[in-house]
Amino acid sequence: MNKTKERAKGFIAGVLLMILLSSSVAVLANTAVLDVVFSVNHVVVNGNRLNLSEEERPFTSGGRTFLPARAISEALGQPVEWDGSTGTIYIGSRITTLYVPPQPTPVPLLEAASPFEQNPPGRTGLHEATVHMLGQPYPMAIRSGSSMGGNTYTQWSQHNLNSQFTTLSGTIGRIDGTPANTASISFIGDGRTLATFTVDGNTMPTDISVDVSGVSVLRIQMDGVGFFGIEARIAIAFANATLE
Repeated sequence: MNKTKERAKGFIAGVLLMILLSSSVAVLANTAVLDVVFSVNHVVVNGNRLNLSEEERPFTSGGRTFLPARAISEALGQPVEWDGSTGTIYIGSRITTLYVPPQPTPVPLLEAASPFEQNPPGRTGLHEATVHMLGQPYPMAIRSGSSMGGNTYTQWSQHNLNSQFTTLSGTIGRIDGTPANTASISFIGDGRTLATFTVDGNTMPTDISVDVSGVSVLRIQMDGVGFFGIEARIAIAFANATLE
């Protein structure tokens, strides 16, 4: 049998779908007329030639060959079912839950990217500690150290993210028992300020999220007011810090 090339009128290029429940071939799409080649003479499954109707006739288009899925599956002894509500074709056993791609697991910031530099160094700079906000304990929070007086001061820590993460999230708030002056926390990625949040004595612990896509080095910076002559800890902490 010679190959016969036919222009399928009304066939619109885009997505090709074998309509299983009617055992016929249809073409669904959206833009241009499609050339279809009927070049398959026989379909043999496990040594048995299938007797296909004209509606089940296989065809080739765009370098791909399309076969009637229902006829093939039933020849293999497998039932076929089309679920229009979910756009799902079931061949053989039906599952109750479709595959869902795994979601990234949040990783603690201090585990994935411990600080490689702090200012000022040591426990007078940002460090890990358990803090309390509104009476609730927050372990492994990032908080500032002490200030020995004098005006506005800045403390920060830097973390290597190596452009591996997209989101930094956590909870910020005033640490119980600390001065209720205004303080702020800024997230700076590769020298660019990504977000800044301000906290005062009336601020409730607040969940935040910062886009860190493509960031190589992240700086977490806290700014507050010290008191001359006494130790005054900044009134802000960053708890539950995780990266995704």
